[in-house]
Amino acid sequence: MALARPALLVVLVIAAPLSGCAAVFRDAKAEVAFNSTPPGAAVTIRGHRAVATPSTAEVPRNGSTDVLVQAPGYEDHRGVVRKSLNGAWVTLDVLTCVFPVALCIPLLVDAVTGAWMDVEPSYDVLLKPSTGGAAPGVLPGPSDAPVVPGGPSTKPVDSPTGTGPEISL
Repeated sequence: MALARPALLVVLVIAAPLSGCAAVFRDAKAEVAFNSTPPGAAVTIRGHRAVATPSTAEVPRNGSTDVLVQAPGYEDHRGVVRKSLNGAWVTLDVLTCVFPVALCIPLLVDAVTGAWMDVEPSYDVLLKPSTGGAAPGVLPGPSDAPVVPGGPSTKPVDSPTGTGPEISL
């Protein structure tokens, strides 16, 4: 019985830091459903051809996940799978980081593996028919129209907001 208490204490000391570790409870990858209109488009994820829509694929939680969606007769769509920081996991890791070295391990593991990140479960794309003049993915040349600051001619062709590729999620 005298050995039971120290053994229990050791188990608690080892288990406590792991209780806040998101990497223990979540996979390093998340499943994302890829959909396109029209269906049957080829999806390339991080430079590797992955699936044809509609379908699902696993994407890493950490880092940026670039996506290219292509279909014959349509403009190429380039985008990024949306990810967001899960504040609950970060808070739990910080709260369990009482002692500077031993209990901060989950904080470091979760930061490196991306376990804190939530990944959008669906990536939906409305492909635009390609225009007859330019090849898909190629911007048209300059026109004779005047350039109005902030006007449509100064924004990227694939973005109505001018902030980057439009991604319908």
